Amino acid sequence: MAEYIERATVLRVAHIMRQEDKGLKTAMMDIPAADVVPVVRCKDCKHRIYKHVNDWIGEIGGCSIFDHPMPTDAFCSYGEYQTNGGAANA
Repeated sequence: MAEYIERATVLRVAHIMRQEDKGLKTAMMDIPAADVVPVVRCKDCKHRIYKHVNDWIGEIGGCSIFDHPMPTDAFCSYGEYQTNGGAANA
């Protein structure tokens, strides 16, 4: 999986390590930025719900938008951070 870093952080480190290299900053600014956005994982989403299936399976987590079981590390474009400190139990 690719890792992404903030350009300002790299420029700051490059300036400290190679102050005399004026072309380094220009070259680094020419590198295209990745098109990334932060995601909200299901475990942190306000749409996360828990349903009791039965005594053998127990409680499973899911999504109230899709009414479907979802793993805690999944995400989608509808994800929103919960503000109450915990997902609502249904």
